[in-house]
Amino acid sequence: MPDIYISRAGMENKDLDVKFTNTELSVLKDDLAKLQQQTRIKDERIASLQGTIEDLQRNMAAISEVLALKPTAEQVEEALKRKRSGALPTGSLVAAERP
Repeated sequence: MPDIYISRAGMENKDLDVKFTNTELSVLKDDLAKLQQQTRIKDERIASLQGTIEDLQRNMAAISEVLALKPTAEQVEEALKRKRSGALPTGSLVAAERP
């Protein structure tokens, strides 16, 4: 059998390259996981804010409806008292304040 020289000079460097690549890949995966978590949190916050905006829009529509009737301050206060005491069902505020 002929003698064949097998070069092993670069073997240690290859091992180091593999370890370095695995470490680098590990860091990138961690960064990706963090970014995905941050994205989920931001998406949840956006959805929450959208719900808040929709609530505000509904409230503003109800306020505009009441103000269109031009009630006096006393009428508004009385309607609020009735609503807080439970004597006035939701949505009846406008109907109760008609002149």
